[in-house]
Amino acid sequence: MAEALRTRGALLYRPGHVAISLGDRRTIEARGSAYGVNIFSANGRGWTSGALIPGLKYG
Repeated sequence: MAEALRTRGALLYRPGHVAISLGDRRTIEARGSAYGVNIFSANGRGWTSGALIPGLKYG
């Protein structure tokens, strides 16, 4: 998880939800009609795993 939070473009997972890491402990994600698609802090959000998409280049 620590590496995913530091990797721009990594996917973050928790039960029922996926977000994209911005690499600086923030995410871009859709959080429903009350928030829309926006940038949010990744801290304390209960992420259980992170992954890189095969074939993409991460800088």
